[in-house]
Amino acid sequence: MRVFNLFFKILRSQRGGILMYIGIFLLIFLMMSSSFKSDIGGSSLPIYNAKIAIFDHDNSPLSRALAKYLGERATIVTASREDKDSLLDDIYSRRLEYALIIP
Repeated sequence: MRVFNLFFKILRSQRGGILMYIGIFLLIFLMMSSSFKSDIGGSSLPIYNAKIAIFDHDNSPLSRALAKYLGERATIVTASREDKDSLLDDIYSRRLEYALIIP
């Protein structure tokens, strides 16, 4: 219990320094967050288009809607074949970044 009380006694005696550090931290945090907010509104953050391949075996309305949705937000490329080895080769050679197989 002595250590606990001594800790709070030291904390009370160093109150000014602690408040100064917290204030400086909050000031830097607010400055950084306000500059980040102004950057988001502009075109400084480019949107990344991933290269994906979609193999739709189901061909249902839901799977077609998913393929259409992904096509609007990514670049759809054609993979050489659908087997695992050729897909891994395409990913390794950077012709493809993601392969979606809908069974």
